[in-house]
Amino acid sequence: MPMDVDGETKSEAATAGIVLKPKQEVVAKSTAQIVNDQRTNMPPSTRMAITRRVHPFVSLNPYQGNWTIKVRVTSKGNMRTYKNARGEGCVFNVELTDEDGTQIQATMFNDAARKFFDKFHMGKVYYISKGTLKDANKQFKTVQNDYEMTLIENSEVEEASNEPTFIPKTKFSFTPIDELGPYINGRELVAASEIPSAPLVQVRDQATNVCINILYSYRIFCATVSSSGQLILPEALKLLPLYTLGRRSLCSLA
Repeated sequence: MPMDVDGETKSEAATAGIVLKPKQEVVAKSTAQIVNDQRTNMPPSTRMAITRRVHPFVSLNPYQGNWTIKVRVTSKGNMRTYKNARGEGCVFNVELTDEDGTQIQATMFNDAARKFFDKFHMGKVYYISKGTLKDANKQFKTVQNDYEMTLIENSEVEEASNEPTFIPKTKFSFTPIDELGPYINGRELVAASEIPSAPLVQVRDQATNVCINILYSYRIFCATVSSSGQLILPEALKLLPLYTLGRRSLCSLA
């Protein structure tokens, strides 16, 4: 007499309080499907690192349209508002450093500025793509690079979290005083070059005048509209007045 094995097994399992689940059908997948599923479940930054080659800054130029960079944020400016003939808007800048220590300034306007301002954090590392490059404005650039970057609302910015990185936090470039000409204006160069020979009082006055001229030029040509008694400085200039006052105090004690 044939035995109902499945029936007996179910009956015994029910008596023992065990719930049996139906067998799940195993679906065979190809290697390509498995790799695609793994990439789909990866964080966006990891997918970007695998699928797109990371370019160093030195290899970029304004005529490249498809690149991805891996950078650390080494400086982040404040959100600023502006008003011109085309209307009002907002803007902010970040300074980015790649693994080779090369730096570039990136600027974001309006919708892009509002989108990425809270995303960028000092010291964090990011993958960035879909930006544009143009020749740097030497009057306003804050890093030594022939190009500056603009990020738009459609640019991609993903934090490179949970992965090793060797991107430096800061890169210093030291220049002898007699070779400062290409980097600073004439008045600053005169003040610096006379430090070894001129009286300290004279150097103090020259340094103070240079500071005043810099702040005045920033208010006239760069600063956003503010009250006459207020001047909001960018990160690159915030310590300049303090440094100048400190030098005056040292000269007074000498």
